[in-house]
Amino acid sequence: MRSSSRFCRRSKGRRRLPGGERGLALEVRDGDRSGVLTVTYLPPGASSDPASGARSAPTASGGTVVVSSRSEEAGDRPPFADRLDQVTAYLALRL
Repeated sequence: MRSSSRFCRRSKGRRRLPGGERGLALEVRDGDRSGVLTVTYLPPGASSDPASGARSAPTASGGTVVVSSRSEEAGDRPPFADRLDQVTAYLALRL
């Protein structure tokens, strides 16, 4: 997926979660908006309570991918907010 936006740097980096869950949180910039983009993979049978505004989709491997974005400043529109559905669909086919 191409975008004119660029990733700034890793925030928390890759992290291994219990039960086969995996997650990634990146500090991102999308035009003049900045914040954190979070992706979590849940293995088959696992469940979670996604954050408000998060998108989720079943993955090719039978798990679930959850994608969310939050802004750096309260009240600002989160980066990639208008593309979370596309990001989620792109990742779901590959996980």
